[in-house]
Amino acid sequence: METNIKANEDTGEVSFTAMPLSSNQLAKLYGISRKTLYKWMAPFCEEIGQKNGRFFTTAQVKTIVQKLGMPSETIKG
Repeated sequence: METNIKANEDTGEVSFTAMPLSSNQLAKLYGISRKTLYKWMAPFCEEIGQKNGRFFTTAQVKTIVQKLGMPSETIKG
């Protein structure tokens, strides 16, 4: 899994390029289990929508990151 998360240590800015990701990949980014990921996403199911096949779409990943916060904040902070 290759993700595009970049952090600027001087300004504290973090950028994340959304791409289709599986639930396993998202859970790894956040440093949590899939079960925990689904619990965190539960309040936003209507906004996120059902994944079609194995991956969440780019739009769904963007919504997930908007609702749950940047993955690097969870991992580093």
